[in-house]
Amino acid sequence: MKVSLADGIDVRRTAVFYQPNVQYDGPLTPLPSETGAALREHGCKLVRVLLEIEGIKDPRGFAERISTLPGKRSTDQDYFPRNRGNRYWRPVYFNDDFSLDGLHFWFVYSHEAAQDTSRAVKGDKPGVLLEWEFGTVHYGPPSSDTVNPLEYQPWVALRAAMLAGQPQGPTLRMLSFLVPQGGQWREQPPLYCHRQLIPVLRNWLALAAKAQPNQRAAALVLADLVAGRLDFCTEFEEVPHNYAFKNLDSWHQEYEVLEKELAELGIETAKPARPTGERYTRNLVDRIRKLKRTGAVDELSLVAILDADRCERSGYADADCTKFIGEAESFLARYANDEWTPSVRLMLAEAYEITVGQSDVGDSALSDAERAELERKTAEQLRAWYSSGGSERDETLVWGEIWGIEAGSGPWLLLPDELRQ
Repeated sequence: MKVSLADGIDVRRTAVFYQPNVQYDGPLTPLPSETGAALREHGCKLVRVLLEIEGIKDPRGFAERISTLPGKRSTDQDYFPRNRGNRYWRPVYFNDDFSLDGLHFWFVYSHEAAQDTSRAVKGDKPGVLLEWEFGTVHYGPPSSDTVNPLEYQPWVALRAAMLAGQPQGPTLRMLSFLVPQGGQWREQPPLYCHRQLIPVLRNWLALAAKAQPNQRAAALVLADLVAGRLDFCTEFEEVPHNYAFKNLDSWHQEYEVLEKELAELGIETAKPARPTGERYTRNLVDRIRKLKRTGAVDELSLVAILDADRCERSGYADADCTKFIGEAESFLARYANDEWTPSVRLMLAEAYEITVGQSDVGDSALSDAERAELERKTAEQLRAWYSSGGSERDETLVWGEIWGIEAGSGPWLLLPDELRQ
């Protein structure tokens, strides 16, 4: 709300309502039965009010004269955490007051307009900002945490190794690339793919080529996962940041050998839009698609395909989630309630959320009806995942996401950082 007063003074008031936060240390509240405005009006709480007064001649003096605020006054800058890095509003002081209904804060800021007209911004006026905040942990903005859709599914690599039916030695050598050889991943020695990874992959793919279609598909699922270690090849780290090679010539020689071997195996890599080294494109999944599969191998292969086609943004470019959404919906129609279903539900909810989120910032605009339908589907998948159970932490985050979507706040939990921002 904005009101204009005499002498060019404008007053703007903004009220901020937050949805409930679910605490980790107690039983979860039942999911809401209301939606939309009814849920917002009955479930949200007024937590912040901002009163902005523009056009005051002496903002600092005006701020000091606001002496009727209750509570204890302080000028400690550490109590202005939300204002750190803000060069527009300068903290003056704050008051805190503990009353029967909880802790209340009043923050007072001032802004001096630029005196140098050459540096002044059009419309810039001196002013005062008065912010009231109710100190509660039960209501607030959504958490910055996220949920990993793949965390609770069985280990795909181990299941693929079992179903591939290959000799123990080659199988164990493949699996060894997917776990640290001691300590954490960051503590591992450099990976020379030409000498270490490629011989193992070559032998495994040769064994897979002789196997029956079902076993071959399972072997390719494992090969696809192990090929993901190509992202960490020392040969793909460019000089001068690559200290494993003495000079550009020695690095380039190793790089060309590795590229030649990968081409012979039909494994593709590419440089992404982000400034990083080459990445495996997961093109082995295309071979899996072409094989006739049955039973458990077919289901495992579909999970691997979904993971490869997962809807993810490349840099800041819009992602086309249409293909993945169709595949995931088809999977859930066939396997409505098995061990892979919870992960697929979260990946599908993620694809819905990204489609909605990027429509606000990219070129792929959605109609109100399309947006509402995708948000309804997101909440439906999250509710189904929630009913199947997970960790207490993730259940809490998903509960808050369901509440926010059904109240009309839009998606958040499964969005990448650039869409959140």
